[in-house]
Amino acid sequence: MATNKRTALLSLATAGLLLTSSLGPVFADESDDNQRPSTEQIEAMQPKPDEDFLFTAISGNYTEIVAGNMALQRSTNPQVRQFAQMLIQDHLQRNSVAIPLAESLGMEPPTGPAEDAHLSLLQTLEGLAPADFDRYYSAEMQLDHRTDVAEYQDAVRDSEKPVADYAAETLPTLEKHLMMANQVAQQVNAPVLADNPEPQPQ
Repeated sequence: MATNKRTALLSLATAGLLLTSSLGPVFADESDDNQRPSTEQIEAMQPKPDEDFLFTAISGNYTEIVAGNMALQRSTNPQVRQFAQMLIQDHLQRNSVAIPLAESLGMEPPTGPAEDAHLSLLQTLEGLAPADFDRYYSAEMQLDHRTDVAEYQDAVRDSEKPVADYAAETLPTLEKHLMMANQVAQQVNAPVLADNPEPQPQ
């Protein structure tokens, strides 16, 4: 799974704790153990894979909802609009499960699209000319859901039970979305992505 902003910030915080520890004897009394981070503090700052997955999943669900609403506003193609409505409903439902799960693990879940890649996608969609929107949107939904399916498969295999259960419950929905994205792409003459090329606006 790609490193997100949350993981990067946690890594920087951990590095700061370690630097403080190493410089402690220079700037403080060596006997003052309160100046040094404990092992528990350092471990607590380490990124946790399950939390990282959930953060990305919740951000991704929000992104599909926002992108779907853009499609409803900008597309006149019935297949694109039907597909977008399905994505909105399904990802709303998935976040209704993912957000309480994240909170039960002590996380502060995102309240909207929060990953750099998700924000970049929405910015690109917002800037497209109407004539380009359907083709780019359907092509990007193929790429996005193919990536999602692979990441959720990893989570089913590697995560602890509550998160693995969420991933397993969500995976059939994502596989359905990928199949539908391929069909919509064919309807609007967008490329059907065989090797995950990055779709480009026309």
